[in-house]
Amino acid sequence: MKKSIISLVAFVSVVFTAGVVSANNYNIVDVTNGEVFRGVSTPSDAVWKAHAGYTDGRYTLEADFKKLNDPKGSDFYEGWVVRKNPFAFISTGKLEKENGEYVNNFTSSTDYTDYDFYVLTLEPDDGNPAPADHIVEGDVQDFVAVADKTDSKNHKVFDITGKNFAFSTQEIRVNTWDKVTINFESTDGFHDWVVDEFDAATDQVSTWGKTSVTFVADKAGVFEYYCSVGNHRAAWMVGKLIVQDTGKASVSTPKKDSKQKSLAKSPLDPRKKIIRDRIDKAIPNISEKQVRNLFQRVTAFRGRVKDLNISDSKKAQYNEILDLFIQVLSDIKIEMKK
Repeated sequence: MKKSIISLVAFVSVVFTAGVVSANNYNIVDVTNGEVFRGVSTPSDAVWKAHAGYTDGRYTLEADFKKLNDPKGSDFYEGWVVRKNPFAFISTGKLEKENGEYVNNFTSSTDYTDYDFYVLTLEPDDGNPAPADHIVEGDVQDFVAVADKTDSKNHKVFDITGKNFAFSTQEIRVNTWDKVTINFESTDGFHDWVVDEFDAATDQVSTWGKTSVTFVADKAGVFEYYCSVGNHRAAWMVGKLIVQDTGKASVSTPKKDSKQKSLAKSPLDPRKKIIRDRIDKAIPNISEKQVRNLFQRVTAFRGRVKDLNISDSKKAQYNEILDLFIQVLSDIKIEMKK
């Protein structure tokens, strides 16, 4: 068993070292597999993100691409959003440069929020409207969560999902003294939703598990919500709860028993030592930037395991090792901050 673990870790290490998988912001990934398209390569330290939302009758998409190399000649980058079921896609236009970085800004009166997958292509200037070479793909994140429904006055309800290692919504806004309900579902992995300042925490659930928590936002400010499983918080599975002060007089409410969970410590696993030893040997004196870059690549690879042409048992084995890899990198990140 130990030998198979080492060989798996070695395989993953080779993939990372070769730069076959590159990712950033946990949801948008380089899909070039290290190939050079039309004379352009994709930097391993590039930073990409795509957010969209529909408010006041207007759909807005903003995608930013830092450190993206310039196309050659008359070639250009073009953005697309995709709806998976039923399948459809639209162009979000040619990317423009602002302050030296590429951006894709698109607006429409049509609500395209169900087109929740983003694709960046490198296009030749040949008049062909069809997408050409895929460079980047990933999920489109919400700008700001808007209450999915209001059960009664001042009761805001939000539906949020979680996966390894990100929430579907990065920011929630409510007013002081709103009653807030979080309906949480895990779509990949074992997760929960926690905000310490309001003693609010859902149960921890596995894939497709659902749970909820209700609390009163009795103080204004910006608060971090996070997943308390293992080292998921250290792995940046977090978001912001913004409570805006309405200026209303406070109302005395009984304090509920705290359901707050302490950051769970993973049981000691000898496989983590094997992985740590391999990282230390491959990258002596690893820097924080290298940890972040490696973490992004591991996370991206884990998200693509489900699409590999291998057995389900092998996929589970890969995911288990990759989760341990992520825990080790989170441990290293925590050590660096001490």
